[in-house]
Amino acid sequence: MASGLAPALVRDHDHYRYGSGQSATASLTVAEPTLVSITVPPATVTVYQGTAIQLTATGEYADGTSVDLTNSVTWSSSNTSAAR
Repeated sequence: MASGLAPALVRDHDHYRYGSGQSATASLTVAEPTLVSITVPPATVTVYQGTAIQLTATGEYADGTSVDLTNSVTWSSSNTSAAR
């Protein structure tokens, strides 16, 4: 018997027997949804020297769910002399 959803691959096989001697087998596979995009709003931002901003990253998955990835992504800047 399977219940709930797992964030990793799960395989479960159940075998059913009916009173007349007939039987059936069912298989269930639950897999992690595929990440289809990461959004970091706004698309363009200006940050003045000596100031800071907090950016957020949101992951959109193939199953329609959204997850905050802010602490899971690696942040970088094209201007490494100004960014910290």
